[in-house]
Parts: sequence; C-alpha cells; structure tokens
Amino acid sequence: MLNQFYSLKNLENLHQNHHKFVVIYDGDEALGFASFQHNCNNTNKTKLHKIYVLTQQHQKGLGQKLMDYVILKAKNKQEKAVYLNVNRNNSALHFYEKNGFKIIKSEDIEIGNGYLMEDFVMEKNL
Repeated sequence: MLNQFYSLKNLENLHQNHHKFVVIYDGDEALGFASFQHNCNNTNKTKLHKIYVLTQQHQKGLGQKLMDYVILKAKNKQEKAVYLNVNRNNSALHFYEKNGFKIIKSEDIEIGNGYLMEDFVMEKNL
C-alpha cells in the first residue's frame, strides 16, 4: 500500500491535481507532513487527505501545528469547512474531535489490491 500511495509518480499526479503538501523539518530530517486540497470536488471545502507525524515525535505538538496550518489555509481560501477520512479504529479520532471535527458519516472504500478502508468522514465548519 505504501508503494501505491507514495510512489514518485503518484505524488506528482497528486500535485498536478492541486494537492498541497506541507512538511515539518528539524534540520534536514522530515518529522511530519500533511496533504490537503482546496475546493475538493467543487464543495468549497478543504479536504485533509493525510496528516502524519513520526511516531517518536508524537505528543510534541507537531500534528497540531500541521492541523492549524491546514485550517488557516482553508480559511484564507474562504472555504466553509475542512473534512477528512479516518479509519474507524484510529487512535487519532480524539485528536480530530479535540480540533472541532464531528463525525458526519461512515463509509467503506475499496482501494484495490484487497485493501478496504473502513472510515468515518469527519468535518469541521469554519
């Protein structure tokens, strides 16, 4: 799955489709990143596609900095909300709820090669 989602070709395709990427560094070491897309599917909403921080960097506020950045960029674009998909069993649910996201629906998404995403869609109004 990592090879499928993070190949150079796939990342280039995402960039060409208006995905934005932000990376937090400590010197030359990348500690975390987020990817997002404004006006996703012509909804006037920003979709937070991914937000990841290295496990050894958890609980240091880096995820919050990434989230704050995405929300700020969405507000600057006058978007009406930020939304995301998260696995229903992901421990990050608390993080999203703390940031004002609410579960708006549940969905199962087949992504190929036998992978099934069992997600909540969460949204934060701006």
